[in-house]
Amino acid sequence: MFSVHFSERYKPEHNELYHLDLLARLAADYLQRKKAEENEKLLVRELQHRSNNLLAVVVGIARRKSN
Repeated sequence: MFSVHFSERYKPEHNELYHLDLLARLAADYLQRKKAEENEKLLVRELQHRSNNLLAVVVGIARRKSN
């Protein structure tokens, strides 16, 4: 939701409302895409962290077996 203020009473025309709606949808799509990208980065970092932990366990087991 956004708001526009005029110094005098103003009734926008249909095409003006259409363009405002289009801009609002573009802004919402952009914000949604950015949020999805942030979530994806977080999930990738978490996956890397868990993979590193699993690799450390495997290396530890392999070292115990070789000794």
